[in-house]
Amino acid sequence: MFGLGFGIIGALTNYFLSIPFYGYFSLYFGQILVLLCLVTRGLNAGIIASVISATALAIKLDDPFLFIVLVSETFVVHMMLRSGKTLLLADAIYWLFIGVPLTLLLLMLTGATSSELLIISGLTLSINGIFGASLAALIYSFLPIKNVYKKYRGKPPKLATVIFSLCMLTVTLPTIIISLIFTWQNTTQKEQDIANTLTRQGEQIMYVVDAFVDSHLATVNTLATAFSKSGFSLPVQTVLDATVFYEYVITDKNNMILFASPNLELATLSQFSYQPSENLLIDKIPELTFQNNKYLYDQSITQHNWTITVLTSPSIVTQVISKNFYILAACLFITFVVFAIIANQLSKRITLPLVNLANHFNDSSASEDMVSEAEISDEMMKVTDKLINSREIMLNFQQHLTLQVQDKTKQLTTLNNQLYNLAQKDGLTNLLNRSGFDDLANTTFRNCVRNHIPLSMVLIDIDDFKLINDTYGHPFGDICIISISKTFNHFCKRTTDLLGRYGGEEFIILLSGGNIEEHHELTKRIHRAVQKTKVNSGDIIVRMTISIGVSSMGSNYGMSFEGLVKSADEQLYKSKRTGKNKISIYAQ
Repeated sequence: MFGLGFGIIGALTNYFLSIPFYGYFSLYFGQILVLLCLVTRGLNAGIIASVISATALAIKLDDPFLFIVLVSETFVVHMMLRSGKTLLLADAIYWLFIGVPLTLLLLMLTGATSSELLIISGLTLSINGIFGASLAALIYSFLPIKNVYKKYRGKPPKLATVIFSLCMLTVTLPTIIISLIFTWQNTTQKEQDIANTLTRQGEQIMYVVDAFVDSHLATVNTLATAFSKSGFSLPVQTVLDATVFYEYVITDKNNMILFASPNLELATLSQFSYQPSENLLIDKIPELTFQNNKYLYDQSITQHNWTITVLTSPSIVTQVISKNFYILAACLFITFVVFAIIANQLSKRITLPLVNLANHFNDSSASEDMVSEAEISDEMMKVTDKLINSREIMLNFQQHLTLQVQDKTKQLTTLNNQLYNLAQKDGLTNLLNRSGFDDLANTTFRNCVRNHIPLSMVLIDIDDFKLINDTYGHPFGDICIISISKTFNHFCKRTTDLLGRYGGEEFIILLSGGNIEEHHELTKRIHRAVQKTKVNSGDIIVRMTISIGVSSMGSNYGMSFEGLVKSADEQLYKSKRTGKNKISIYAQ
């Protein structure tokens, strides 16, 4: 819908609101709306608007190939906008490398092989395109970024690119407008001069012919005979401007040739046959065609109804137009190149201090360089000074913050270690709790099974511990648990031994490496050591015993970790059931 709306407005603009430039060439503004539709709504809407607008212009100018050129412009500009080019640059590249060559090729295919017409048509169309793109870019520069088609936004351009684009846009529009006005005035003046000269020459010849005829009234009765005499001629050439090549033809009221310039090789009393023609470059002077040649002409009527036709070649005007356009193109090119260099240097000078501030903001040794480079303007000096002061404050704050972070990191590491211990270890015995033991034991179990390393799971339970708690109280029971845990720690000193408190009075040990006979022997030593241990608290002396269940894997590793724990628990239950203070062992 947006493409349709923009396209209809563009078509009406092309058809009714063009500005005559010279000859039959005009400035058309419909493409401005097409480009604005493209940059705000994307390719699909832009193509729709371009098709409608270009169709109207092609119909008005009776040039179907113009449709191809303008629709191609929309598509190529879209591709360049996607690649990050600015609108004005994208359109200028299109007309320079695609639009003008394509226009010249299509004109040659249509038979318009005049070099002046080819060159001027290509330049006119390209100026039309760049002028329209400049106006579109000017309007586009005032659009909020949210209104720009999202695929053209990309990342924000560099400040140097923005400054360069604005500078080029600033110089492009005035330069093109001034150049067009100059060319239009110069061309119009030249056409008017030639038209006036043709009229003046016709009038002078008319006066000469009238005077000649009046002075020979006595002989005009035999005019046909007199005209046929050899050597008879009118003194016309004496009044023609010697600086310009003119021809003339004098005809009677029946359009029969009475006199003609010798160079035209026209027979006296023959019919003067010519066809009015149209010159695309000249609109103030009429043109005719005869003998396959084109001439600019002016006609005057004598008092005897003779017609004086003064002829001259269109090249005296087209050469001036071509020359003006060569000068225009050269001046535009030189202006753009020179201004591009100046704008590029200006943008660098403006943005260099900002770039250096960004690159060396954290470098305390770069202050002097940044200050010297910022001397481009008073505002930049103030910004640089404030930023340097801000940087010093920031660096001091950063240094202070770094120290605080390091201190907090140490505290956090300590807290993490404490949290890990709380999460993984038993608070009373400082042994692994059930969760911590299962995590580490699972890893050890998988490694042993994968590498066929012998391992044994040992479950230990203090006999009659509930009676101890009930008789002597829970504080004494805690003392008993701590004492037994120390005994276990004394025997389980290898790095591969895992020891944990699995429940209230239940402990668990995972032994790996060596062979299962060594595991069983270690278990027996632990059992005997506990039997010999006395727990003293004031007048209370208690001896304790433990029941042990062992499940070992030495040749068959098909049991899971949970299965191994369950097997050791079954052996522990067996020791409890058969009298306590025993060791029950299962090995596979």
